[in-house]
Amino acid sequence: DNGKITVVKCVNDAGKPYLSWGAIDGATEYAVYRSTAPNGKYAKVFTNKGTSYTHSSATEGTDYYYYVVAVNGDGSKLKSETVSAKMCLEHICEWVVTKPAKIGISGEELHMCKECNFVTEAREIPALDMDLVLGDVDADGKISASDARFALRASVGLETLNETEILFADVDYNGIITAADARLILRASVGLETLK
Repeated sequence: DNGKITVVKCVNDAGKPYLSWGAIDGATEYAVYRSTAPNGKYAKVFTNKGTSYTHSSATEGTDYYYYVVAVNGDGSKLKSETVSAKMCLEHICEWVVTKPAKIGISGEELHMCKECNFVTEAREIPALDMDLVLGDVDADGKISASDARFALRASVGLETLNETEILFADVDYNGIITAADARLILRASVGLETLK
């Protein structure tokens, strides 16, 4: 990417903040600036031709803020957005859905540290089965009042549904989305109706 430096932050195996970024065409070096306050004074702490930096002197419990500057051969500079990171010696991990599964499309979840976002494992969330979710207009795997609201808004032209959403919102199979579909979905969301 020639117009923007995107810095990815994480921690290394020792729990130290680790930054990486994509190479910028024409850059002769990269400088990393660091502060302990987002609006504080930043000091240049690292200069290199590479595209990564490990904050090996980081101490536990301190928040650090970084940005990277690419210096081009002609002297021009390109600065990244500021990112924050902290040292994390004991990862307290939980599963976080990063890409929800949809009908026919698998999702992803990561086992990641709540403190530093260190990822220990990634796994696929299976795609939702089309036969099991009639009435699930938003394709989140369950029929809820929000599905009924979505269908009702579509019935009066306040929402635009794609083909798959229309298929799951038309629960009375009459070819159009109406308030009657929304009513049936709402009843199904509380167990008063079975959609087939």
